[in-house]
Amino acid sequence: MVIPAQSQLHIKLASSAVSYRYLSGAFEGRLLEALINEFPPGHRHPLATHEGEEFGYVLSGHLILRIEEQAFSLGPGDSFHFPSTRPHGYETGPEEGARVLVVSTQKFIDTVVERNRNALEGEDR
Repeated sequence: MVIPAQSQLHIKLASSAVSYRYLSGAFEGRLLEALINEFPPGHRHPLATHEGEEFGYVLSGHLILRIEEQAFSLGPGDSFHFPSTRPHGYETGPEEGARVLVVSTQKFIDTVVERNRNALEGEDR
């Protein structure tokens, strides 16, 4: 499946300062999803877990990756790969954000759709 740049979905969630560019095809049975995550300066995402694996490649800027009690300072060209069942989170410094290519087995689009569906259903009650 080919996804031209102009067809890639740009996602901005009200619940997050991070913006996402969805690079993958949303076909049934997919195992991986690829996104470009744009973390703004001063961003801090608390530790979280989910099933699967997470891989990332820093395209620009600087990012601190926290995995459990460890913190890793990453810059352009650095990569990471870990089981995402381990508590992990991301943060950026106050002056500079980061653009990171993230490939994950978590179904981002499915999760976002389900979260939004639950929020909308909650509003109807």
